[in-house]
Amino acid sequence: MSIKDFDFCDDLKRYTTKERFWFENDVICFWYRFIISCHEYTDWSAKYTTRYSLYMFPDDESIHESYRNDKSHFSTMKVFLDHYAFVLRVKEIKGKINEKELEKIANCIDKINIESKIKVYKYQKIKGLVNGTTFYV
Repeated sequence: MSIKDFDFCDDLKRYTTKERFWFENDVICFWYRFIISCHEYTDWSAKYTTRYSLYMFPDDESIHESYRNDKSHFSTMKVFLDHYAFVLRVKEIKGKINEKELEKIANCIDKINIESKIKVYKYQKIKGLVNGTTFYV
């Protein structure tokens, strides 16, 4: 996968895969997308550091209608990915957002075992997002 396979949202400095992917096992099935979030910050000496976070988040179509119909909650879910998405990797690099680092992250996506990330707490969060059941963030 390449960074060219992502759409860029300038407001949030996020890259979301254009394509959605299918996950299925004996517990749950759903569509999902990968999101790379970039957060630039400076220290006291004004030196930049960028935190790159790679997430897996269910596609809008797979999220239960009880969450999709509540527009404010649905928007909140998409902004606060640390709570609602599945963190796959986090990397901090000195300097501003770098295209080479984005490309490295995009290239590693194929090696990630999604099931190991979503089965935490017996699939509670993903079942909540997809089936509309209660879950804790």
